[in-house]
Amino acid sequence: MSARIVRFSEFGSASRTRITPALRRIFFATSNTQVFAGDAAREAHFDRWLGRYLRLFPADCLIAVDDADAPLAYLAGCPDSAAAAPAFADVGYYADLSPIYGDYPAHIHVNAAPDQRGRGHGRALIEAYATGLRQRGARGLHAVTAAGSGAEAFFMRSGMTRVAALVWRGRPLAALGERL
Repeated sequence: MSARIVRFSEFGSASRTRITPALRRIFFATSNTQVFAGDAAREAHFDRWLGRYLRLFPADCLIAVDDADAPLAYLAGCPDSAAAAPAFADVGYYADLSPIYGDYPAHIHVNAAPDQRGRGHGRALIEAYATGLRQRGARGLHAVTAAGSGAEAFFMRSGMTRVAALVWRGRPLAALGERL
């Protein structure tokens, strides 16, 4: 099965309506949080880590799709973390990372459907996003994940290095960056 990369903004409204539930399935299948206090908490979690990116930065959300446009993996990106700080005020560690925003201004989240992991979709998404950022003159990008996790290893295999460490809600986190 071949995959191609499409920006969320390239889908028309009907296609966005069709594709968003598939993105939600990938998001919740890969989320570290699986238990929620209720539907409102579940929706807030989705909005915090993916929904707001689809709304605010649709051209910075890339999706690896199959021949039928079914999502296999996605990258949700923000091209300028410092400028977007007010939109992310609810993410407790966001301001703590402001010292790295000069060298690594863009940030990303990458998730692949569980049956699509290890097939190169995530790295292809990062490479495509990095290419677009370079064309816009961005200096670098970063991702934040649990320290010592499989996600940290993935980002390191993808060419990123640890540029900061912090603790949020009692969990050690790693910020990984790549200069462009």
